Amino acid sequence: MQKACICFILWFFCGWQVLSAQTQLQLAEQGKASYYANKFEGRLTANGETFTNSDLTAAHPSLAFNTLVKVTNTTNGKSVVVRINDRGPHTKARILDMSAAAARELDMIRAGIATVQVEVLEDAQHRSREPYSIASIAPRTLSNTAPTPDKKINIPFSYGHTYSLWGTERFPKGFGVQVASFADLQNAKDVCKELLAASVQEVYIQVDLTKGEKIHRVVAGAFPKETEAQLYAHRLDELGFDGFVKKHY
Repeated sequence: MQKACICFILWFFCGWQVLSAQTQLQLAEQGKASYYANKFEGRLTANGETFTNSDLTAAHPSLAFNTLVKVTNTTNGKSVVVRINDRGPHTKARILDMSAAAARELDMIRAGIATVQVEVLEDAQHRSREPYSIASIAPRTLSNTAPTPDKKINIPFSYGHTYSLWGTERFPKGFGVQVASFADLQNAKDVCKELLAASVQEVYIQVDLTKGEKIHRVVAGAFPKETEAQLYAHRLDELGFDGFVKKHY
């Protein structure tokens, strides 16, 4: 009886160790990474977004869209956090394709390919809001069809400007739907993540100054007509995001 108990304890401990190791493998991996060529600018990614090399995004073979991962260049120790919005690479020799902006943060532009460590920081599948597709009423952007200059923003989220969640300056025109407003930037980012998780593909943080204090407004969509934005506001309300129509800068 005592021998059987010891065997069971050993079996349980070893099994737990194997399960723990498998979990770690799912959350972290190491391999080669490269970055997108400029010819992909403006093309659609696998999740329906318009690709731009100035955003901190990446393609992965299997991680859920909108998953946030930390990518570390094992050669120099430099790291960057990117969001998964595409599928790839289409070769077994690499585990990740990144935007040029992400590659620049890792100082791998000249090398082209680097060995990286990929760690999952936030799994989109475990967010509180289930994905919901509203592709049938997706905004018809006037400004984002043109490539955004591939440059690093020195002072992100400064007032009088509009940005993506990731700090890249944007230039939307027309009308959008304001769904939230915060003095705290992180609160605005959290709402942006909820919108992205609900498949709202075009989300902005508009920064203003009120009584000497920065205000971060979360605005979804960019429509040429106010009536179109009003219709979009009704659809967002169905998703649980109460908002009102607001003109972009």
